Amino acid sequence: MILQLRRASASIAANIAEGSGQPSRAQFARFLGIAIGSANEVTNHVLLARDTRALPHAECDDLLERCNSTRRQLIALHNRLSPPLTTPEPAAP
Repeated sequence: MILQLRRASASIAANIAEGSGQPSRAQFARFLGIAIGSANEVTNHVLLARDTRALPHAECDDLLERCNSTRRQLIALHNRLSPPLTTPEPAAP
């Protein structure tokens, strides 16, 4: 479980790094989306580690706080890079 936690954590940074080297904002945003998914995976592993007592409760709380902060920042950057969704205007009669 701890190895999965480490792998998912490393995946966040790896996807940010890989995405930042992409030629377009849309491609970078795609990699940020993958990084957000990895952050969700980290959260899941930390909750499991806490529930099974594989890690101390206080350490898990700290990790969850850090992960939530990272996820919020990734989502904010992803939203800035992604074009806003627009609703098509109805056709004129």
